[in-house]
Amino acid sequence: MKKFLIQSFLLINILFLFNFCSFRYHTGLKKNGNNYPDENIIFSKDFEKVLFKTSIEAYGKYFSGLMFIKQMKADSSFRVVFLSEVGLKIFDFEFALNHKFDKNGKFKIHYCLEYLNKKVLINALQKDIELILMNNIDDYKFKKYKGEEYIVYKGKYKGTKNYYFIENDNITKIKRSGYLFKKVEIDLNNYKNSFPEKISIKHKNIKLKIELTVISVSKKI
Repeated sequence: MKKFLIQSFLLINILFLFNFCSFRYHTGLKKNGNNYPDENIIFSKDFEKVLFKTSIEAYGKYFSGLMFIKQMKADSSFRVVFLSEVGLKIFDFEFALNHKFDKNGKFKIHYCLEYLNKKVLINALQKDIELILMNNIDDYKFKKYKGEEYIVYKGKYKGTKNYYFIENDNITKIKRSGYLFKKVEIDLNNYKNSFPEKISIKHKNIKLKIELTVISVSKKI
């Protein structure tokens, strides 16, 4: 009985802390409609391709090289390819704007290095890139909160909550949380021509960290 009471007390405290942390996102903010941040999409309609200097640290193993993201002309899907510094392919993913792939919905693996080809890492990489591409934004129900210095879009879908923080019309931070805990935090800095030159992705519950620095970016004329 005593053990049950202790466990119940700990659970109540965890839930309280989670609700408190969630509430902090809205402190000083006023609800301002149910729109989603389509006007702030990083990979907007005029985006064509971008090349990043990239580093990925996953469970103590380090990968560095180049990540290439291109929007395909045929169906507007995104191809994301990560190559090592000597030109070896590390992964090759495809992200669709609709449920193009019968079994996998909007995501397809064309290739992935064996070390990274584990469910927990594949899922994390998929969700991280989707957060930035915002290709699945129509699946989420968004609420908009407005403060004096920034705007927050809170999107909810199947127990996952995404928070997009907007400052000076640019997305400067993205956070994703599950039912109880924060999962990932993304910082986007040094905007130039409406595109961030530095993207940093840090996970809270798994050992995964990604750093992206723009080498070149092209937009449709």
